Amino acid sequence: MNKSSWESSREIIAAIQTILGAVLFVAPWLLGFAAEGNAAWTAWITGAVIAVFGLASFADDITWPAWGNLIVGAWAVAAPWLVQFAGIDPAMWSHVAVGLIVAVSSIWELFGGENLNPRVTA
Repeated sequence: MNKSSWESSREIIAAIQTILGAVLFVAPWLLGFAAEGNAAWTAWITGAVIAVFGLASFADDITWPAWGNLIVGAWAVAAPWLVQFAGIDPAMWSHVAVGLIVAVSSIWELFGGENLNPRVTA
């Protein structure tokens, strides 16, 4: 059975979100803010949750992981100011960048895709 282009897009989004969750998880070590308690713990927890929701998105016909990653992505964008580590540039920018990409891809998964590309049948 052939997959529709929408199903393939969902798998690509799930893979991107899983990878971005892993990237955020390792960012404290890679970018040198592992000793910054609030920033590091937020990255570890948020990255792990994004990755888990990304993996769960591979399942067919479920939308809760996309809703979860939309919420967690928005959290990642706001976290530097809410948890008060916006002054640590690598931590702030890694959270904002990953959060924006995850949130936008979740919106695309939930409201874009096949809903914006109706098929004409005769």
